Amino acid sequence: VRYYPTNILLNFADGQGSRSFAVTLIDDNVVQGSESLSLVMSNPSGGATLVEPTSVPLTILDDDVAVSFTSPVYVVDETNALVFVGVQRVNGTNTVSTVNLMTMDGTASAGTNYGADTRTLTFNVGETIKSVGIHVNDDPRVTGDLNFSVLLTNASPGVHLAAPNPAQVVIVDTDPGISLSNSVLTVLENATNLLVTVVRSNANSGDVSISFATIDQTAISAQDSLPTNGVITFLNGEVVKTFPVRILDNPQVQDDRTFLIQLSNPTGGAQLLEPSLATALIVDNEAGLRFSSSSYAVVENQVFATVTVQRDH
Repeated sequence: VRYYPTNILLNFADGQGSRSFAVTLIDDNVVQGSESLSLVMSNPSGGATLVEPTSVPLTILDDDVAVSFTSPVYVVDETNALVFVGVQRVNGTNTVSTVNLMTMDGTASAGTNYGADTRTLTFNVGETIKSVGIHVNDDPRVTGDLNFSVLLTNASPGVHLAAPNPAQVVIVDTDPGISLSNSVLTVLENATNLLVTVVRSNANSGDVSISFATIDQTAISAQDSLPTNGVITFLNGEVVKTFPVRILDNPQVQDDRTFLIQLSNPTGGAQLLEPSLATALIVDNEAGLRFSSSSYAVVENQVFATVTVQRDH
C-alpha cells in the first residue's frame, strides 16, 4: 500500500479560481520502483461542466535506496578466466554506500571450478554500477554444467538489499565426452542386427571420433555374431551415432551367450566416459526337449519311477 484512498468534495466560492487537496502517502521503506495512481474528477454541480483533463496520473517516485545484482543468472564458459557479475545501486546516489559480496558453492566447488571471493563494494557519490570479476577455473574433466552463487550482505544503514539477490553463476562445461548409451544390451538370436548407440556430450566443441570393437565371451565370432570394429566420427553439433553388429542365428539349442562392445581411442579432445564397455546378451530362440537329468534311480518297491522332461526356451 503506497497511499490512503482519498474522496473529497471541493467547493469553489464565487470568484475562486483554484482549490487544492492532499493525498496522504505511505512510506513503506520497500524498494519497488515508482508507481502510479489516477486522480479522477466527477459529478460537477452549480451549472459547472467537466473540461479535459478530468483524469490524470499521480506518480509516486520511489526514494528508497537499494543494491542488487543486475541479473539473476550469469553464464560463462569454463575456458574463460573471469566471469563478471554486475551490482547496481538504485536511488540515493548522492551519498557513499557499501555492501559485502561473497561466493557460495553449488554444484561447482571453490578452488576447483572457481575462485572463492569475499569483498566489500563501495559506491561513491554518483556511482550506480559495479562490475565484479570472479575467477573461473578450466576443469579438464567432463563434468556437465556447474553452478555457484553470489550473495550480497551487510549493506550500509538505510540501504536495502533488493532482488535479485542471491544470483547464480553457471559455468558451462566445454569438454566433449563420448560413451555408450547402455552398459547392457539384449538381442534375440534371430534379430539379424544389434543396433548400438554411442552418445556425445557438449556437442558444439568441434569434430571428435571414437573407435569401437566387439570382444568374444561365451558368444563366438563368426558363429554367434560377426566381428565388428571401426571408427565413429561426430561432426560439430552431432550428439548421437549408431552402428550395427550382425547377429547369426545358430540352429542349435544353446544357453544365452554374451560378447562385449568396447569404445577406445577418443580424438579431437574428447574424453571416454562411462559406460565405455557394454555386455551384449544374445537370447537363444530355439526350443529343445531333454531329460532333466543324465540318469535316474528308483527303489524297485516304489511302483513308479518319475522321470521329468524339460523344455528349453
